[in-house]
Amino acid sequence: MDLLNKGVTLKPAAFDKLNNLLTVVCIEVSTSMTNKEVTEAKCRVANRIDSIL
Repeated sequence: MDLLNKGVTLKPAAFDKLNNLLTVVCIEVSTSMTNKEVTEAKCRVANRIDSIL
């Protein structure tokens, strides 16, 4: 994103891939977690499986 901000241009195919990636990421992070996902996340934290959580 910094490079794009500095004026670096991407080939159309690369831009399409970046656009698709950002769309998928946006959808993933903007949706609410299900009860099952919350339980799994709490379990991982409790068992220190995901250190970034």
